[in-house]
Amino acid sequence: MQLLSEEQMRKWVADRGWLTLADSRVANIRRITPVVPVECYDCDYKPSGDTGAGMAELFLKEFVPETVTTGMLHINRIFPWEPPQIAVLQHIVHLYGHDDFDPESRRFLFQNDYGGILTVMAWCIACDWEFDFVSGEHRFAVRKGEDLEIRVFWAVSQPIKPTVPQMMVNLECRKIFGFD
Repeated sequence: MQLLSEEQMRKWVADRGWLTLADSRVANIRRITPVVPVECYDCDYKPSGDTGAGMAELFLKEFVPETVTTGMLHINRIFPWEPPQIAVLQHIVHLYGHDDFDPESRRFLFQNDYGGILTVMAWCIACDWEFDFVSGEHRFAVRKGEDLEIRVFWAVSQPIKPTVPQMMVNLECRKIFGFD
């Protein structure tokens, strides 16, 4: 796990070639936005640790042909700010050797680290924190927004598993036309 500055995050996202980082309507929040045609689905969920871990695993293993092991996760917003939740995130980051982690610096780059991505993403989902995740090896991304909604999207040129369309139906996800 590497901690990124905002400038490093902007460059990393731009280097993917299919996304940009745009300011949102909420002050000081940057969101990934596709610049190519995408397939996009919104899904609702109920937060819990089991749900967080299961959903994170689903995103990393069940959409693209190979397990996602590299990517950037940006926690856009931590709300509510609960000290025990922050302490768990700080502990995770300390395990990677970052003793001076500032919770306001919430940009993580993972390289060949499925377990790290799974852990941080699952914790974010369980805590209902807003985040963007971009795969480093595929044109695939996940956005956890507010109101217990997750958006999954990928470039139309990205091969996906043939089971994805039925999985979206089973999860009662809504196909989105256009991206906001």
